[in-house]
Amino acid sequence: MVTNVEKKLQANVLDDVKYSRRQVRTAIYGLVIGLWGPFIAALILLYMCVNGVIG
Repeated sequence: MVTNVEKKLQANVLDDVKYSRRQVRTAIYGLVIGLWGPFIAALILLYMCVNGVIG
């Protein structure tokens, strides 16, 4: 009886660890996209200005 409870607790902890790792990964991706998105957009605008597409 005790071992079953311990196994269930361990399984719950492992599930929580997997979930938190997934959350951390998605949070990192969100940060990277949030930080680099405007920079990449500015580079594209600069490139288009240099090529005479804009202005």
